[in-house]
Amino acid sequence: MDKEAIRKYDVLKNPKLNFCGFVTDIAKYIALKDLKLKQATFDAAYLEPATPEESTAFTDLIAAERENLKPTPAGPAPAGQGGYAGMAVGALALCRTTGNYGLVTDVDPSHGKAKLVRSHEGSWWVPLSSLDLHEPPPLQDGLRFGQFVTFLKSPGEECVGKLLEIKDGKYTALGADGKCYPKGQRYADGDLYDLSEIKPVSPEAQEKYLFKLNRRHNPEEYVDRLARTKAGWAEKGCSALLPKFDIFWNKVLSLIGDHPGATWGARVRTIYGHSPTLNIPPDSPEDLQNNMACFFVLSNDEGVPELYAFIKDYSLIPESARKHFPAEGDKKFYAGGNRTVIPLAGLSDAELVEYAVSMAAIHKAACDRHKAI
Repeated sequence: MDKEAIRKYDVLKNPKLNFCGFVTDIAKYIALKDLKLKQATFDAAYLEPATPEESTAFTDLIAAERENLKPTPAGPAPAGQGGYAGMAVGALALCRTTGNYGLVTDVDPSHGKAKLVRSHEGSWWVPLSSLDLHEPPPLQDGLRFGQFVTFLKSPGEECVGKLLEIKDGKYTALGADGKCYPKGQRYADGDLYDLSEIKPVSPEAQEKYLFKLNRRHNPEEYVDRLARTKAGWAEKGCSALLPKFDIFWNKVLSLIGDHPGATWGARVRTIYGHSPTLNIPPDSPEDLQNNMACFFVLSNDEGVPELYAFIKDYSLIPESARKHFPAEGDKKFYAGGNRTVIPLAGLSDAELVEYAVSMAAIHKAACDRHKAI
């Protein structure tokens, strides 16, 4: 199915997996929710429209989903960041009206709501005015719901999460992407993580997890994140290249606008840690969630300091920028993306400015395409 023809709330199905649901998110993959509100993601190529009979079954669910997104009076908020008595992403909270409790994974002040997640099948959007901080009873072996844990997302890929459930000496966790792990058939079959795999989680890893889990940040947080990222680059032996990076970066921002959280932000990746990004400005000024056009990593692999530019879609690179950002597809990071190595050490200030002009042209192309959708 053509991805460009798919719209939110369309009812689609994957006939091979016998999965039918309505569209909740259109990104690299299409996210669908079924009648039990289980979520799954699919490549658009494997989807097809549902029949009228199948679509009718989702009418009430879609109506409820739309209603849930309408603003809800949140009541007066106390002063200070977060505004709701410590109700921040990563906290444990209880809804007074329903008795549901869980981990806060999103706080949306513009709609007066927060999202709670307790398990794979337990998540709710609730009014902020009905939430209280909450500490559930201890789980077995002295473990606590919502504590930091480690889990193997795939062989050799250890991740940080927050504990959700314990079943027969095994556990599930909330990943930094807001999803519950293990996913899919592994969870259905009870192939969960062993409690023996849990390791101590450092304060740095906890901070990184919370930063990624929280998709909404104020501008000052992005400025702080960039400063921390540059300090980390310096610790890895790249301090001599930071002035070169600043020339490139500051010129780019002078061309696209220096608006933290709108034109630029930060990306957290398991492999590279925090990385500065260039973003497509959000449709709503108060919403700092946005689409990333590219991100940068100052690397010192094998003692050769270089700046990597990862561009999400190589088709965004206009001809005027191909001199500096040739289309070199790197499927390890993006199926249709591009990774360009910028040899900062050998570039003059004038050449760095030329790279910045090309980068700004790529950002403009990304913004123009977003407006056309």
